[in-house]
Amino acid sequence: MLDALWTIAQVNYNRLLDAFRAVRLSESDLWGSTGYGLDDLGRDKLENVYFLYFGAEDALVRPNISSGTHASYLVASSLGLKDKSVLFTPFEPYDSVFENIRPLLGKWSVWNGQDNSKADVLWLQRSGGYRWFEGLNITQMQTIIERFHSINPNGIVVVDNCYGEFVEEKEPTHVGADLCFGSLIKNPGGTITPTGAYVVGKQALVERVSKTLFGPALADEQGATGPFLHSAFHGLFLAPLLVYNSLVSKEKLVDKLPNALEERFPFSDIIVRTRWETKEKMISAAQLIQHVGPVNSYVTLEPFAMGGYKDPIVMAWTGFVQGESLSLSADGTVSEPFELFIQPGVNPFIIEELSAKLNSIV
Repeated sequence: MLDALWTIAQVNYNRLLDAFRAVRLSESDLWGSTGYGLDDLGRDKLENVYFLYFGAEDALVRPNISSGTHASYLVASSLGLKDKSVLFTPFEPYDSVFENIRPLLGKWSVWNGQDNSKADVLWLQRSGGYRWFEGLNITQMQTIIERFHSINPNGIVVVDNCYGEFVEEKEPTHVGADLCFGSLIKNPGGTITPTGAYVVGKQALVERVSKTLFGPALADEQGATGPFLHSAFHGLFLAPLLVYNSLVSKEKLVDKLPNALEERFPFSDIIVRTRWETKEKMISAAQLIQHVGPVNSYVTLEPFAMGGYKDPIVMAWTGFVQGESLSLSADGTVSEPFELFIQPGVNPFIIEELSAKLNSIV
C-alpha cells in the first residue's frame, strides 16, 4: 500500500507543480493586497493554480470564506436550492454542514444512486465525514455522477471535498462534478494556511458563488488578501506530501486499532473512525491524543456545546492553526455509539506509540 500511496502523491505533486509553473508565480505575487483588493495578481494566480490542478474552468480561493461549512452555505445560497429539487447521496450531509444549509432547502431526498430520480442538483460528500462510513472513492463517485447526468442532463453535481483532496490521483472535477469545495485548514492548507476555503468548477457556477460572497457589482474582482497568499501558496505546495504522510498514519492506525472501521483502498479521506464502549473511554482517547501533540499538550479536554451539533462534542486539536485537521486531531459527539473521528496527522513516526496508548483504553 505504501508504494501505491507514494505513486498517488507523486502524480498529484507533479500536476500541482505544473500548475505553479504555468501561472509564472513570482516572489512579488506572495505579499497580498489591502483595502478593496483590486488588481491582486497574486490572488488571481492562486485561483488559477487551483482550477488548473482540479481540471476545472474557474476557482474562488479566499480568506473571506472561513471554513468548508461556510463554503457549503455560499454554494447552496448561490444555487437557489429553495426552488430546486435536490438529491443527497449516500446520505444527507453530516451535522454541521446540514444544519447550515437546511434552511436553504426546498424539496430534497436521499438518493440510492440506482433509481431514475429526477432532480436539479446532486449533492455528494466525498468523505465519510463524521459517520461510521468510509465515504466514496473517485471510481464510485464517477459512476454516481455519470448515472445522475444520464437521467438529468442539465443537473448540477456539487461535491463537498473536505478531507479528500490529494487522497487519490483525481479530484471530483476530473470525473464530472460541476462544483467542488473544501477548506484550507484541512488538506490543501498543508498545516500552514491560517484560514480560508476554495470553490472550483464551471466558470458560471463559480461566478455565482463569488457574487453571493461579495455581491454582484464587483464579484471576484474584490477581496483583500493581506498576508494570506504567502501561506496559501506554501501550504498548497506542501499538501500532497503531507497528505501522503497522513494516509500512511491512517493505514497504520486502522491496522493497529481493533475498534477502528476497516476501510478499502483507495481511501476516500484522511479520517480514522473509532468506536468506544463508554463515554469515559471516548473522552480518555481524545485526551490522550491531545497530550501527544505539540500544541496545548497540557490541556485536559472536556465536552462542550458547538454550533451545528445537537450533542456536546469533544475535540482534540494539536496543530499550529486553530481547528486545522491535517495535523493530529480528533472530534466526536459525546453520545452513543461514542464515535471518535481521528485525523491521524502528518507525523507517522508517533503512530506506534499512539496506537499502543489508545489500545490500553480499548
